[in-house]
Amino acid sequence: MKENLRIPNLYYLGPEGSNSEVAATTLINSLPEVSFNKIPCASFSEIFANASAGFGLIPMENSLGGSVFENYDLLSSGIFKVIAEIKIPIQHHVWVNKEQFKGQLQSVYSHPQALLQCSRFIAKYQLEGRFCRSTAAAAKAIASGNIDGAPLDLETSGALANHLAGEGNNLQLAFDNVQDYQNNQTRFFLIGQTLLLKEKDKVKSCFIMRLPHERGALHKVLGVFLQAEANLEKIESRTIKDEPFHYQFFIEIGDFAWTPEQIVTALEPLCEKVTCLGTYPLLHAV
Repeated sequence: MKENLRIPNLYYLGPEGSNSEVAATTLINSLPEVSFNKIPCASFSEIFANASAGFGLIPMENSLGGSVFENYDLLSSGIFKVIAEIKIPIQHHVWVNKEQFKGQLQSVYSHPQALLQCSRFIAKYQLEGRFCRSTAAAAKAIASGNIDGAPLDLETSGALANHLAGEGNNLQLAFDNVQDYQNNQTRFFLIGQTLLLKEKDKVKSCFIMRLPHERGALHKVLGVFLQAEANLEKIESRTIKDEPFHYQFFIEIGDFAWTPEQIVTALEPLCEKVTCLGTYPLLHAV
């Protein structure tokens, strides 16, 4: 895709037809005052490698599958700020090859998160779940008959993917809405190094902190958020890669009375390191 230098690039997990592309389109539609040039990437690491030249859109948590740990780890560098959050509904459908499928489904290909979110369906029909880089890559593999150069058994295989990917690859719909729960959602962070959306109501804030490895350290930190009259919306612990079994914490808050700067000032004496990753709006899908 040719890059438009006048419009900032928005990097997301591709290929085209992925749930991340659906999220990118939803984000753009919710921000009529901002334009983006959508650029698909092959991995989350690639998004972070390119986002300094624009912006990145990364999934952080699914309501069924839980946190996307890789992106929490990639965010821990503190290089990028969280600019906005958006939640989108996630629907998974089983798609098969129109020409080759013989009616007896034995295996489904998809991203590990999608397979996890459809675990009841997979167990009910005793299917074998097989990993792909993304749901869109799974749909493309069922359409082409191979994955990374290896042939697939299209007579008994299908893909878990959304309508954009299935219809875009001219596949046949075999099962509709097979996710374990119908109210399945994923929330995404828009990240970057340039501030946007100054006029938006910034209702959330995210902090990353390393605490001393001692009794009561986390309890003291949580007390600061209580004093700030903050609603703790999420706490995520992640291992520090070069310090085995030592942890850093991501804390997301909403409805807070103090400014993020005041919160950081209060936390600094209690933490080995603390950073505010951003104060940002919660965008609504339109």
